[in-house]
Amino acid sequence: MAISELTMVTSKSIPDWLEWLAWAFDDCSNPQRRMICVSLWVLRTERNKASWGIAARNRRERVIASRATIYENVDSAFAAEAHACLEAVKMGLEMKEHKIFIEGDSISVIRKCTSKSRDKSEICSIIHDIKTIQREFKSIKFQHVHHTASNLADIMATESLKQRKGFYLEGAVPSHAVKTLEDEWIREPD
Repeated sequence: MAISELTMVTSKSIPDWLEWLAWAFDDCSNPQRRMICVSLWVLRTERNKASWGIAARNRRERVIASRATIYENVDSAFAAEAHACLEAVKMGLEMKEHKIFIEGDSISVIRKCTSKSRDKSEICSIIHDIKTIQREFKSIKFQHVHHTASNLADIMATESLKQRKGFYLEGAVPSHAVKTLEDEWIREPD
């Protein structure tokens, strides 16, 4: 398909995108329709990527492991927060820890993880996985923290998404997060 064939598609001025889409499928040629479908798929794929960072700390608050994971086709920020919580639980299991403490900035996800009732929300399968895995621990606690308290995890997640790659480090954080970690050490007296 030539670029000139797309001029008709982009020149039509219809403010409502659903009306424009209906018009495009009614009046456009098959190659133009295919191009529209591919473009919409690419936009959705790029928009629905999510990344989260996890920093595992020991009792002295020192980072003993850090991880950032990128997921595609995450439907909402709510689902992304639930996935981050699931990854934290899995990381604790992989590290063979018997007692873990998970902090998260989504109070809804934290409440669902601690609730005894069966979750029926859009993230019910993720919550179910968390509750299944948490049986492996002697002690697991979930606590809500304000968004600023999870700054290190946010920086790792954001940079991971920019670089389009995840990581797992033991006893360290990636170089782009070192400044944040140093700032935390300065603010928090021993």
